Formats: sequence, C-alpha cells, structure tokens
Amino acid sequence: CSFTGRAKKTKEGGLTVTIDQLRKAVRAERFRPFTISLADGRRFHVRHPEFIAVRRHAVVVMDKEGFPVSIDPLHIVSVDDRPATKRSTTGE
Repeated sequence: CSFTGRAKKTKEGGLTVTIDQLRKAVRAERFRPFTISLADGRRFHVRHPEFIAVRRHAVVVMDKEGFPVSIDPLHIVSVDDRPATKRSTTGE
C-alpha cells in the first residue's frame, strides 16, 4: 500500500510533509506511483521508486525529460496516490 499524506504544521507556522512520510511511500512493499505537490504549485509524478532519492535535507526526483530536480523537503505540501495532472512537471 502506498501513502497519501498532507502537510503538517511546523513550529514556525509553515507546513511540511516529513521525510519519513516520503520514505514510507517509496519503500512500500507494493510501490504505487504518487504525486508530490510543492508550495509553489509545481507537481512531480513519481512513477517508480528509482525515480526519487530521499535524503535528510533534499529530495531529488526525475523530471519528464529524465533530468534530476532537487527539492527542499520544507516546500513539499502533499504526497498523493492520485495521478499527476497536465500541469504536473513529470506527469504523463
């Protein structure tokens, strides 16, 4: 089973999805594609666990052309099982 998570409030009043929540989605026994939504409105569709690297202070995803995009985890507002929309950066 994959994961659908919403942002949590930070001490500073901002919102963030935790690294542990992302790792849970990537390491799920039966991986299901998911979409990462950022605070600036961009979305990245992760179709396979090899298309994302999750580290303590950075998340790297592959864009639709196959180039890596580094994301500060503090800018991630949701991780959803839903497919990416046409506005998505890496959607199909």
